[in-house]
Amino acid sequence: MTTIFKLLRLPKNTIFQVLRQFKCLDLIAFSVCSKYAKSCVMYSTTSNKQKTIRIEFDDTIQFDLSPITKHICLFELLADQRNVLRKNFNECEMIINGNNFIRTEWSIAGFAIKDWMKHFLDIFGGPKIDIISFSGKGFNRTWFPRDLFRIFNAQSFYCVIDFILKILRSFQYPESLTTCKGKSLGRKPLNTIFILNFKSVKYYGRHQFQLTLNQLLAMNISTLKLLDSAISSKNLNFFLKHWLNGSNKRLEVLEIFGLNAYSPTIIFKNVAYQVILEDEIFSIYNEVFTFGYEIERSCDETRAAIFINSMPEVSHYCFRMIVGEVPNYLIIY
Repeated sequence: MTTIFKLLRLPKNTIFQVLRQFKCLDLIAFSVCSKYAKSCVMYSTTSNKQKTIRIEFDDTIQFDLSPITKHICLFELLADQRNVLRKNFNECEMIINGNNFIRTEWSIAGFAIKDWMKHFLDIFGGPKIDIISFSGKGFNRTWFPRDLFRIFNAQSFYCVIDFILKILRSFQYPESLTTCKGKSLGRKPLNTIFILNFKSVKYYGRHQFQLTLNQLLAMNISTLKLLDSAISSKNLNFFLKHWLNGSNKRLEVLEIFGLNAYSPTIIFKNVAYQVILEDEIFSIYNEVFTFGYEIERSCDETRAAIFINSMPEVSHYCFRMIVGEVPNYLIIY
């Protein structure tokens, strides 16, 4: 027999224990019942605050809570289809994967997109979210109320290069940025990104992108990973010489993947280096290397390890530079 009881009349600790047994849909439904119900849900989900939450801007706005709920759980904020400018997002569609996909549409009088977003961030996200992803037709600031952007404090953005500058003007800067080539090459956006104070930037090009020496020297990024990019061995030689003289002091990791082979002879021309002994095994980001080069900057005795290798399985070549003590940079004897 099912026992019926008035949940909100129970002691708080008992309420929290009961709520932790709720399924995602039931928990969110309960959270919109009242302010007190919401506060109870917020407290009961404290252990989930640090887990991944992904928000995706496309033709809809989607919250992906799958890492928290441990199964597919997507919430889409839907616009009024009659409004072609999509100014009035006032419904929430929940898509949850049990044995079958279930779709449920919710709407609350007076609840706009800003209210739905804030509600989700309050009960699941805490002060920060992990990823905001921009895809599809991109991002249109006119879709949303002006004060919406104050809500977001994301760890990472993902978007195509075509509209990255517009996005960065609209939101607080994240710690890291992942971007890829769109319809245009976007050299100006890349130049802007390189000089901003990002901790990490990853760029994926659809076609090989020609990286310049000036871009490398101007960058103010700790970790830069470039896929489908090209730079000559001669320019890498110039870059190392500038680094040895004190440039790019924020740099911790530089990875360049491209189709052109690199020449160690040219890269290390007139550069003092030591060959890393073959009985040392370097494990970097779960990849193992047994041969490399080490250089040292005399002005502050900072060392950098450099690895140049081919990746025949994907027909790519990689230049990898690791500066100082970097997490996952281990030497095993």
